Amino acid sequence: MSPTHPKDLLLQHLCGLRDQIHALEHGLTTGTDTPPEEKVLRYLSRMKEAVAQTSHFVSADLSSEGWNSSGAVDTDTTRAVRHDARNHLNHLSGPAQMLLRCLPDEPWASATQRMRDTLDACLELIDAYGSSTGEPQGFLGVLGRGEETSAPLRLAHDAVSASIVVADDDPLNRENLSDVLTQMGYQVTAVEDGEAALKAVATGDHDLLLLDLEMPKFSGFEVLEQLARNGHLQHTPVLVVTGQRLVDAAVRCIALGADDFIPKPFHVDLLAARVKSSLERKRLRQKEFEQFFPADLAREFARHPDLRNMDGRAVDVSVLFCDIRGFSTVSEKAGPEVTVRWLRAIMNKLSNLVIEHDGVLVDYAGDELFAMWGAPRECPDHADRACNAALGMLALVDELNAEWQATVGFTTDFGIGINSGRALVGNIGTDRKFKYGPLGNTVNLGSRVQGATKYLRTRLLITGETRRRLSPDWDPASLRKICHVKVQNIAAPVELYQLTSQSGPQWEVLRTLYEKAIHAFEAGNLAESDLAMGELFQHFPDDGPGRLLNLRVAEAMLTPEAPLDFVWTLPGK
Repeated sequence: MSPTHPKDLLLQHLCGLRDQIHALEHGLTTGTDTPPEEKVLRYLSRMKEAVAQTSHFVSADLSSEGWNSSGAVDTDTTRAVRHDARNHLNHLSGPAQMLLRCLPDEPWASATQRMRDTLDACLELIDAYGSSTGEPQGFLGVLGRGEETSAPLRLAHDAVSASIVVADDDPLNRENLSDVLTQMGYQVTAVEDGEAALKAVATGDHDLLLLDLEMPKFSGFEVLEQLARNGHLQHTPVLVVTGQRLVDAAVRCIALGADDFIPKPFHVDLLAARVKSSLERKRLRQKEFEQFFPADLAREFARHPDLRNMDGRAVDVSVLFCDIRGFSTVSEKAGPEVTVRWLRAIMNKLSNLVIEHDGVLVDYAGDELFAMWGAPRECPDHADRACNAALGMLALVDELNAEWQATVGFTTDFGIGINSGRALVGNIGTDRKFKYGPLGNTVNLGSRVQGATKYLRTRLLITGETRRRLSPDWDPASLRKICHVKVQNIAAPVELYQLTSQSGPQWEVLRTLYEKAIHAFEAGNLAESDLAMGELFQHFPDDGPGRLLNLRVAEAMLTPEAPLDFVWTLPGK
């Protein structure tokens, strides 16, 4: 056999690489006052083990005839050998690239680059194996060759929350891939066969799958087929990282639903870029849901798109309707451009409060916001969350007026209604437009309660059902019973409470006098109610609910022959 035979050249390159590894290790451990980092020694140890295994593989498994037959035909056998040989080179290439990042200064950078050049020469020889032309027809060229970066791997902006599954039957490949991804800040789960990959995607909360093709139990192709069949490819992108470099393999993977195809030995920069790209596409899908849901819930919808098509289910929820007062007046006075900017600024702040309190933004309707708590994730304290969000909205009023009153020529204020109860919750939109939210009497009543704030001249009302769902440690002094009302198109009367962040002696006097008056009125004791109202008006002549109750007491006293109806019928929506 000629000394220039490709197999001999390949073994010579590997022998030279072994010497380069030992020389670098010796220089780092004896030729400098600063000991090398632990990970540098780990990479060198990994390369020493890998170069010995690769040399043995080339000697034992690569036939000399695989290069020098003019009539060589690329067969399944030669393709399998090439695949395994590239896997062996990947054991060397990954640590070598990581070393270049760990050792950016001379003379170590040049020594590491020489190892990379040797590996490139090895790869060219292996790619020529099994083909008389040196490159099989339909072959993917060497990807990632050329100028190597010595920049350290940067923490990915999406790494804090991204979880990646690495599926490869080769332990050193799993280790190399996991090492790169971990240094980028990703959470990594490594599995060794196709069956484990399918289980990880089905049962775990993962964002990306890096998939080898040649694996036991299920091949990468079979994994892709099953993921496509059960719908998981819709929410878990797949990058195929394999020793196969034929175009046919890449085309088949993409056709089955893979997002990308990366040949081994992989280039670290190329791998990092494609991982980021796949996660960014998924992140864009997630951002669609972050318009309406808290970030963790939006992430759940992006990962599990089947949730978007869920049938309605009966759930206990709290709904909130917030109306911006004076919208028509502002629109008339300020004009459309200013009105839109004013409305957008307000809705942004209100929406942020809903999301901060783990609510769902169901809809915007002109100058009204509709939000929900209690679904799709179970939330036992949904009434507390809705009420806290509403109090936060009222706390914004002074800030908004300081910012906008001079511009719009009008004082911004809100009317907020909250109701709690069973509702049918699910995708209430269409095939064209997703809309997650509740339907039913609970929702209709919540909207009517918001409308009642105008007639009762108060800013925030909740129903008795919401009041009963508040946690035991909710401060009862923040609530004032207002009345029982009957709203349009709903037969049963509803009990209303004012919710406020007010406190102190003045609020306590108002609350006590009013509740004394309303309880007396509902008991039919008009004289006692009138007396309490007289005392209330001495201190709080502008109290909205008090003025309405005073009118009702006076009307009842003027018509003693009429039956007393303590349920007040709202005059409109």
